[in-house]
Amino acid sequence: KQAPGPDNPIFLPTDSKNDWLLAKIWVRSADFQIHQTVTHLLNTHLMSEVFGIALYRQLPAVHPLFKANGTGGGGHVRMIQRAMTMLNYKTFCFPDSIQMRGVGSKEQLPYYYFRDDGVAVWEVVQ
Repeated sequence: KQAPGPDNPIFLPTDSKNDWLLAKIWVRSADFQIHQTVTHLLNTHLMSEVFGIALYRQLPAVHPLFKANGTGGGGHVRMIQRAMTMLNYKTFCFPDSIQMRGVGSKEQLPYYYFRDDGVAVWEVVQ
């Protein structure tokens, strides 16, 4: 509903500090739920896994697409275990993560759009 009413309050920055804060928290929470459930789970996992299973069942074992997950046989578990040993707070901070991976220098790597766009997003969020 976009029209304010007794059963549909619309909060604005001009409302009390706590009302506005709670409204922003609810919106962020709802957005997060949509992202995790629809964008991530449905669109990334559930939909792509249908195609993955179909390919796995229908393609011969020698077909290149059949080997989509080359870490089979527990390799993915070892990969996660290795990554966990390097996981710390800085790995979640985009500029620090880019520096730790050695791709932070614009002089050495002038056209790295992932870094450039990611830093721009990071700065907006900050």
